Amino acid sequence: MTVKSRLLISHLIMFIVPIFMAVIVAAVMLAGALILSRGNNYLYLENISKCTRAAEISCHIFFHGNLEHPENSAGRWLISLLSPKQNLILFTKGKDPIYTYGNKDYLAQLSRIPPDSDWEERENGRTGTYIRAEDESFYYARKMTCKDTPYYFYFISNHVYRAYNPGDEAVEHLFETTMWSIGGIILLIILLTSRFLSSFMIRHIVPPLETLKQGAMEVQEGNLSIRLVHKGNDEYRPVFRAFNLMTEKLSLSLTEQEEEERKRKELIASISHDIRTPLTVIKAYAEGLRDGVADTEEKKEKYLSVICRRADDLDRMINQLFDLSRLDIGVKAYTEETLDLSAVLHDFIEENRNSFKEKGLILSAETAKHVPIRGSRLLLNRILMNLASNSAKYKTTGEGHLLLHLEKGNNEAVLTVTDDGPGVPETSLRHLFEAFYRTDKARSRTEDGSGLGMTIVQKAVCLMNGTVNAENVIPHGLCVEIKIPLTEGQ
Repeated sequence: MTVKSRLLISHLIMFIVPIFMAVIVAAVMLAGALILSRGNNYLYLENISKCTRAAEISCHIFFHGNLEHPENSAGRWLISLLSPKQNLILFTKGKDPIYTYGNKDYLAQLSRIPPDSDWEERENGRTGTYIRAEDESFYYARKMTCKDTPYYFYFISNHVYRAYNPGDEAVEHLFETTMWSIGGIILLIILLTSRFLSSFMIRHIVPPLETLKQGAMEVQEGNLSIRLVHKGNDEYRPVFRAFNLMTEKLSLSLTEQEEEERKRKELIASISHDIRTPLTVIKAYAEGLRDGVADTEEKKEKYLSVICRRADDLDRMINQLFDLSRLDIGVKAYTEETLDLSAVLHDFIEENRNSFKEKGLILSAETAKHVPIRGSRLLLNRILMNLASNSAKYKTTGEGHLLLHLEKGNNEAVLTVTDDGPGVPETSLRHLFEAFYRTDKARSRTEDGSGLGMTIVQKAVCLMNGTVNAENVIPHGLCVEIKIPLTEGQ
């Protein structure tokens, strides 16, 4: 049950209980009145105020009941509570009596009531009221006209002032005791109901809050592995689910942050190492030239060649670091346009066929026609250049081959770049796209590359919303598969 449902039920109970108790009180009072009437216990009217109230209530019962058969009026039993010796009630239709209750000896006193023309509250003779008290007698009369027929109600009470009536004392004592008892019972029931409802609500609201509080304190202490359990199917369930999702994401974020920090430290160490290596060589050969170690023109030329080659290595590494930084910035660093990937591949081969042929690498392509994508020509050329350079660099035969195969897949362009080189050890495949990773663990051969080429390939593909994967081919070689979404509508 939800908290909302519990609150609704609690409010309904608090609303219904007072009404229910009021009905019970009314029923008890009604039952008490019936018991009084059937036990020949009557109400004695000892003052004018009580006589007036009794007369008005009785008049209301008749005028708002069954005028033709007043003995069938719903509240007539209340009249039977009045003492038949002290009071006389007469109800007439015109001058014809249709109901009489009480002491008929008082009928002679009707002559003391003046004609209705002298009564008060008259409305063109259709209504009227007469009230008078003298000595120990009380007179009350009222007229009402219904369908042009006048009806008269008379109420006479004698011995209004008296010293003592044991019957009245018993009735009043019973009434007082009953009302105090009923009031106490009602108060007790309301208190018990309030306590039950409070316990009912607190039992289902406070424990989950305490659990959430404890969970928050655990997170504050750094325990991100905590998971909260809530078995109820109420408003707390999504809160607990959100809390667990939050801690899970925080834990994952912390793990990623630690991993990024580790990679950053490794990257700094790799950059320092890879820059220091060519610098050390340059410094050593420069000192050799300065100190006259190269004492012949041939040695000087050799020393200068080494210095230039190592300087080129540094320049290439710095350029690739710059490219990597631009890729980390995102697509804002490059212009995106709609390209025919097939045409880009053919243009790359035409522009670079001869240069790679001189390095012993033969480029070829098998492409589908018109493969439109959204991307950057500069990024695509960088991807192809890095892959081709790696193939040329690591080939083990005099002549290597690189095949660019392009086809349309399921709403994506699938480009596979396959060479016939030695491939990559299986243990190294999953690290292939990490910065400064080389299969040569010594990492001292900076002339073989900076270790950033495949990282640049991966980031460039991701910027074009694509994916890249690498696997070895049989009998030998490496296949890099790149998938880039086709332009919408193609």
